[in-house]
Amino acid sequence: MANIQTRTTEDNRVMHTARIRIKGYPQQTATFSRLTDAKQWAQKTEAKIREGIHFSQAEAKRHTFADMVERYIKTVLTNKSAKIQYQYAQQLRKWCSFLGDLTLDKITPALIAEQRENLATEITPRSTLRSPASVNRYLAALSSVFSIAIKEWQWIDENPVKKINKLRENKGRERFLSAEEIDRLLQACKESYNKNLYLVVVLSLSTGARRMEIWGLRWADIDLNAGKAIIRETKNK
Repeated sequence: MANIQTRTTEDNRVMHTARIRIKGYPQQTATFSRLTDAKQWAQKTEAKIREGIHFSQAEAKRHTFADMVERYIKTVLTNKSAKIQYQYAQQLRKWCSFLGDLTLDKITPALIAEQRENLATEITPRSTLRSPASVNRYLAALSSVFSIAIKEWQWIDENPVKKINKLRENKGRERFLSAEEIDRLLQACKESYNKNLYLVVVLSLSTGARRMEIWGLRWADIDLNAGKAIIRETKNK
């Protein structure tokens, strides 16, 4: 519960110190020149402590966005695949260029939405615009960091990314190669300086597997006698 102590300073100012003691939580104190302010602070802070949100708000003010990203890269991203590590690190450093110096309590859905538009309209090093799908992947990487900061570190209470809309992605036209086109493609692969290209394309045409799924194959995934290969983490059915 909260109590308020009033004292007069050496320069004859009246100050009011509010103290909150709740079993299982650190004592919280704050001093005000007005008694009304002290009572309001005590009431609001005690309510937030009992609701379990006060200390995460304090953590949000203590850590910057860059702090959060750095910890995520060092402690979480290292457990991901090499592909995810590269993509997320690149995407998160881009977010840091927008938000890095801000404390977490300053990161709002409106601010994320503003930077989403910046990502969509910015010219990339390849002199092109990012596709809606690419921007959405940047949002997904950011959302993952906030989720960890909520669940494991208790630095924040809410994920601001979940409160904004993703960009509408263009649906590509589905098209299949003709037999003649496949022959030309395979012939070009045979003539390529990359000795592995032909095998990769044959596997892709045969299974529908993606490039990184094929490159990720291990000998343990291949049964030469049965003529089978296990494609891991594929979305194809």
